[in-house]
Amino acid sequence: MARRIETGGIDIEAIKDQYPLAEAVGRHVVLKRRGHQLVGLCPFHDERTPSFTVYPQDQRYHCYGCAAHGDIFDFLQHIEGLDIRAAAESLTGGTFPVMSADRVAELKSRQARFEAEQAERRDVAMRQARERWIAADPTYTSHPYLTAKGIRPNGTRIDGAHILVPLHGPDGKIQSLQSIDAEGHKLFCSDLPTASGLFVIGRKIGETTGPVLVCEGFATGATLHEATGHTVVVAFNAGNLVKVAERLAAAHPGASWIVAGDDDRGKAKNVGREAAITAARILGCPALFPTFPVASLGTDFNDMAAVSGIEAVRAMFEAEAVTSPDVFETLSLDEIDTMPPPSWRIDELVPANGLVLLYGRPGEHKTFIALDMVLRVAYGLDWHGKPTKRTGVLYIAGEGKFGIGQRIKGWRREHGLTGVDAPFRLLPVAVHMLDPASLEKLKRTIDQVRAAVDFEIGLVVIDTVSRSIPGEDENSQEAMSMFIDGCAAIQQHCNGTVIGIHHAGKDLDRGMRGSTVLLGGCDTSIRVAKDEATTVLSVEKQKDGEELDDLHFSMKVVDLTTGLGAEQSTLVPVLGTGATPVEEKRLSWHQIREIFQAIDEAWRAGSPWSAFPHARRKGRFAVDLISDQYGVSKREAETSITKWQQHGYLVTEAGKFHGKASGLRVVKYLEPDR
Repeated sequence: MARRIETGGIDIEAIKDQYPLAEAVGRHVVLKRRGHQLVGLCPFHDERTPSFTVYPQDQRYHCYGCAAHGDIFDFLQHIEGLDIRAAAESLTGGTFPVMSADRVAELKSRQARFEAEQAERRDVAMRQARERWIAADPTYTSHPYLTAKGIRPNGTRIDGAHILVPLHGPDGKIQSLQSIDAEGHKLFCSDLPTASGLFVIGRKIGETTGPVLVCEGFATGATLHEATGHTVVVAFNAGNLVKVAERLAAAHPGASWIVAGDDDRGKAKNVGREAAITAARILGCPALFPTFPVASLGTDFNDMAAVSGIEAVRAMFEAEAVTSPDVFETLSLDEIDTMPPPSWRIDELVPANGLVLLYGRPGEHKTFIALDMVLRVAYGLDWHGKPTKRTGVLYIAGEGKFGIGQRIKGWRREHGLTGVDAPFRLLPVAVHMLDPASLEKLKRTIDQVRAAVDFEIGLVVIDTVSRSIPGEDENSQEAMSMFIDGCAAIQQHCNGTVIGIHHAGKDLDRGMRGSTVLLGGCDTSIRVAKDEATTVLSVEKQKDGEELDDLHFSMKVVDLTTGLGAEQSTLVPVLGTGATPVEEKRLSWHQIREIFQAIDEAWRAGSPWSAFPHARRKGRFAVDLISDQYGVSKREAETSITKWQQHGYLVTEAGKFHGKASGLRVVKYLEPDR
């Protein structure tokens, strides 16, 4: 970091001379001596191979993975958040020296010499690296490392006992080299940058017909190329993978990619998986990860080939590469005219194909209601008088299997179905819906379940939404859009419906928790709330049908105690008397007159009634207001409002009085014959 050198300023160089950088770094990084340098794992990015280098003689550091560099003040600023003065006080106890005019001149001269020496070292290192590459043998065919990994040279060269792998910069020229010895130890050239450097195996990126694979290490890249024939981009390590992805996305915007990530399972932090997922987001592509038997310790696709054979690697990428023609599907007017009407999984409630969000506050029985729905569908039973269309169900219990297992057991006992099987499977762990690899694994799981139950899987339940987006901000429009995209991918795969169980916000009247993208992106929104002794189910949004009247359930206690064991019980929803649909009746002339007066007054007060469901959160949804106040069904209320608008009695426009909210305005009052 360049700093001003001026008379009276803190004498940074004097402090640096007095307080060794290695000691400050050593408090945060385990350093090992390598020649005249000290190396360790970079504290500024995730990596498995040490690339963070301290140069004690120069009192400077440089990371060849993420390009972080500087002196002791830069290090303390980035690692502890200290500015120059705070760092100086921390090092000296507050008694730091200041600079005289002579000292300023000396330091400027020293800085100029250092920069010149640094540039000269870099030029010399670059020249030596390129000369070494030119002199290396490109025709070699064997090396202990290649034998151990089961791969071919794939464009690398050999220099004595070391394999050389070039790192090409954005200009296409070699910016550094990686050398690999017989034991697999890897080193980058000192004084040369590695950030954004890459190595391409196979045809040039612009000349490829299939997807280009992007991975970390050379051995992994060689395995992928030999297994698939695809062009492979090697990024060398997890810390550089994201930088390479950014470079590729900018340089080749029309290319097709697949990120082949490392899976550092079993470690406290899965650096490889996290880097691959981030790179896949940047490239807008899937990320695939190797699969292993339970006892295997492998982490990358080279390990997978060693354990399961190169055919297993080939099969994984061939399955991913099978795609439809790269065009958007269009429909003619005749095709649109012959499209079937929307179909239902539960009549007028759950669509046969779509995204349903069922939400409520904790402890208000939303999971009990969801289980009652999907178990009835799996068994082919009517749902409280509504016909269902039977299908297989995969229920993802992100909050664990034990509590939900008791609920399922109680439901089967209550309905006399204990021991009677159905196409229902429980997945007792959360699935990361923003992770491309997890989505692919979920698709394969659905296929496996379909084969096991010999039934199509048309319903997938995600319980809960928050468990399926670990570490993400529910208020983030980007994160929730990606969640909806993930659900859409699963819908398309099973040609069915995804039901997401979600939490309400602190204020139930303001709807579900998180970004409004959720409400906009779903086909059906259902709210579950306790009302004294009953649990009320309210349909807040139904894209392809009319909203149902509220349903009221009581929760029946089912005894699960066995023998002399501890008492156990669970709950099962039972349709209560409060769920009886409101008698279908028409609004009277007197009621219509009152409604128009109320609409007019609300308009003038700046809080107009609205014909759109989103106004429900603010208590302005006209359908609810009319249904609740005048005892008619929501269907009757909605039909009346539509008719009044069609005949020009009501219009929707922005307010002009105390507020600017859009809503219904009375144009003229109805005559008695309406």
